[in-house]
Amino acid sequence: RNQYTYLSLIVGLFILTTLTAAQAQNKANNPGVQYVMVNFAGTPTTLNVNKAILRYNKDFALSFHTDDGFADVFTLGFAFFTGINSAGTNYPGLFYTDGCGNDISFKLSNSVFSYSGYNNTDMHQPGNGFGTVTWPQLSVMYENGCSVNNHGFTSDAFTEPDYMKYSIRRNESFIRRRLLNVTPSGVKTRIFVNPNGATPYTNVAFAEGYRSSLRMGASGIIPEIGLDVGTLNNWNQPLELNRTLGETVNVQQMADQFATAATTGKHLWMPIFTHRIVEDYPQASFLADFNYIATTYGKNGSDNIWMTTEEEIIDYQIVRQLTTINYALTGNTAIVTL
Repeated sequence: RNQYTYLSLIVGLFILTTLTAAQAQNKANNPGVQYVMVNFAGTPTTLNVNKAILRYNKDFALSFHTDDGFADVFTLGFAFFTGINSAGTNYPGLFYTDGCGNDISFKLSNSVFSYSGYNNTDMHQPGNGFGTVTWPQLSVMYENGCSVNNHGFTSDAFTEPDYMKYSIRRNESFIRRRLLNVTPSGVKTRIFVNPNGATPYTNVAFAEGYRSSLRMGASGIIPEIGLDVGTLNNWNQPLELNRTLGETVNVQQMADQFATAATTGKHLWMPIFTHRIVEDYPQASFLADFNYIATTYGKNGSDNIWMTTEEEIIDYQIVRQLTTINYALTGNTAIVTL
């Protein structure tokens, strides 16, 4: 690649280190990387350094999550994407690279409600017989780069103001308690997924400190054709974001269209979701869609997709826009300060 692309990639690789996993839990630490030094084989005649719009300087992004905490997000989705298998599975995993020869697996998220309002039971307690993902399984997913989203405390979607506030707060605290072993003070959810797509939850979630909410039809920021990420000027604000249902859209065609749009300078992203991968997507289509995407746009194809969680995409965009870069060239050495 040329020197311009190389430096865009370098800055894209290092910029997110200012937001480590611990810092993402609202701890204010100094940046992990404050400057980048690049030594060229020869002295460049010109130098232009830009922040990569998508991490690893990828052309387009997709994200995938499931709602309601069904077990197959772990037993099928997580194993298929990451290659980290549990009993009965032997998936090799789906990968892209960081541009420096390191494999990175596809990631996914899960939007969970924690409690059954019908029989007053923890929905994710191992052995409860509900067919849901368990807290130990969610721990493994989180520890391997996947995200947990807040979907309200129960499956009820009552829109009475006090109930909505309670439902959001209670589920957040319940998740933190159950995942206390994963990270200091527990996993703090930062993305809210509106139960039943109920619009009134959006502003309540924002008032509770959530950086974004997800619901179908919220096309003000992400249209049905996807968001050109570089055109959104302020990521550091509450964002109500659209998503599309995996079983109602041609996912392979969407990836093809996003890759084509990149040739015109666009960097598109769309969140995709389902409820049950096995029954709703359904499984055969899910496997075929993402095998195609990995083969075509992953490490063994053009290697130009960023397939990760909504949380990582939003985190990267916030840090990208809030980070100021300066650079200088002395001989064949470039110094980029963050």
